[in-house]
Amino acid sequence: MASFVATMVRDKGLSSLYAGLPAALISIGPYMGLSFALYETSKSFLSHFGHDTEQNPKSERVSLAWGMLLSSLSGGFAGGVSKLAVFPFDTIKRRMQVQVLANTVEGIGHSMPKYRGMAHSFSDTLRCEGIRGLYKVLTRHMNYCLILMVDLTWTNYFRELFQQH
Repeated sequence: MASFVATMVRDKGLSSLYAGLPAALISIGPYMGLSFALYETSKSFLSHFGHDTEQNPKSERVSLAWGMLLSSLSGGFAGGVSKLAVFPFDTIKRRMQVQVLANTVEGIGHSMPKYRGMAHSFSDTLRCEGIRGLYKVLTRHMNYCLILMVDLTWTNYFRELFQQH
């Protein structure tokens, strides 16, 4: 690993270690902002369909279960839509990283496009592959939706559990 990094820095410069970083930095803000905003909005919207514990008191276990379901659905929705919105930046980031890797390792990458930067990668992908090119391997990456759903569910579960006691 160390020799690979040394070869990359020697042959391609220190910037080769940061290929795709601009796309990653551009996407993280909107992703996190959308995730939190959509989570809170969908949780607020879905809470109108649940039981009203003040007028119809039920056991704490039912309330906690409804809260977990609410968090799961809201987290899944928020994660999925957020990932869908910023996925083109992930595609560009990966293409920039693979380009550096392919140009560093002998025998691979001869047929890869040569991108001059993030904007060129974006425009070339659109020109050659259309909008679908920006969403390649999307289905494999939608597991982030599931991860966010589980994460927010258990975070809220333990927060509620500790607040009750």
